[in-house]
Amino acid sequence: MTLYAAFLVAALALCVTPGPDMMFIVAMGGRGGPTAGVMAAFGGLVGGARQLRRRRLADRRGPRPVR
Repeated sequence: MTLYAAFLVAALALCVTPGPDMMFIVAMGGRGGPTAGVMAAFGGLVGGARQLRRRRLADRRGPRPVR
């Protein structure tokens, strides 16, 4: 198996496995019902949007000076 083929197999495995956010949503939905699952998904969406906004604002300001 070539190195590229091994990379493709590893990349596919990483793409199809659920991440920790999906495991959290499934666990909350299983424990608290569909409403809790939807609220957990909404919380993940809000957190991701907030991180993206902060990153975009930081990019506009430019690099921080080195001390």
